[in-house]
Amino acid sequence: MSDDTGHVYLPISGEVMRLPLYVIGVGAEQVKSNTIYPTKSHPLLYQFLWKTGRVLPEYQLLYIQKGKGVFESKYTGRIQLNRGSMVMIYPDLWHRYRPDKQTGWNEFWVSINGGLLHDLQAEGVSLPEACHKLISSSYMNEVESIYNEIRYLAIKYQHQYPINMLPLIMRLIGHMLEAKDDNSDRVNHAKVPENEWGCNVKDPIVQGAVKVIWNHSHRQINVAQIAEYLPVTRRTLERKFREVMGRTVLEELTRCRFLRASRFLKETHMPVKQIALITGFSGLGHMDRVFMRIIGQSPTIYRSGEGNADI
Repeated sequence: MSDDTGHVYLPISGEVMRLPLYVIGVGAEQVKSNTIYPTKSHPLLYQFLWKTGRVLPEYQLLYIQKGKGVFESKYTGRIQLNRGSMVMIYPDLWHRYRPDKQTGWNEFWVSINGGLLHDLQAEGVSLPEACHKLISSSYMNEVESIYNEIRYLAIKYQHQYPINMLPLIMRLIGHMLEAKDDNSDRVNHAKVPENEWGCNVKDPIVQGAVKVIWNHSHRQINVAQIAEYLPVTRRTLERKFREVMGRTVLEELTRCRFLRASRFLKETHMPVKQIALITGFSGLGHMDRVFMRIIGQSPTIYRSGEGNADI
């Protein structure tokens, strides 16, 4: 694993959600021995404590490139993860995982979703009980290379959603399906338009602002804080952002929260109030007002499908 670690979460529009397969986020991390895990640098939805675990609204492919640790879910029980282990985590599946304190580990992960994955699961192609696989040593370098390529594309083209990540995801899924089950160490048996995001952004200030928004919109962040993070003056940021994107920084921040909330409303059973909080709205009333302004429906009506809004 290279020293280029970190994570990125992509803007997911209604257009992207209609793709048969799409990437939500991707990351890599080197966790040294005796390190506190997990780190708290992720959006609230993706953070968890070992004692409580977590549930995700999407699929996630976790790959251990080096080291060892444990993974636990209601389907697998507690199992050992080793070098080459790959785990498919399913939507609404309670789970938790962590590296061994003595060894640490190098992890890669990618969060994905789309109708294709649900169709595969419905056809019994990959069952939750068999979601733990061991990649052959002859394919480990290739799998690591695929993860790194996905991360490269996500970072470079974050503002316009890189459609060319999809074949790479299919290759990862192919490796998972072809790999051997790894249950020997069980502890317990138990196309998007190019201008979808405004334009092909080349301005580094605007690029930086979009990245901050889509990676930190779950927090109570404002325009002044985004400008400080870059760092530029608020006036410069507002001027450049409107020139390049055709909308204000605040409008993009609100748009990001709205699109994420709409996805969680359709793809999860989380309470509406909880969705409002984890997507960065100040409260349910704030999210209600945004939904009414953008699509003329409340979040509850949008989730029920009674209206005819098309995001």
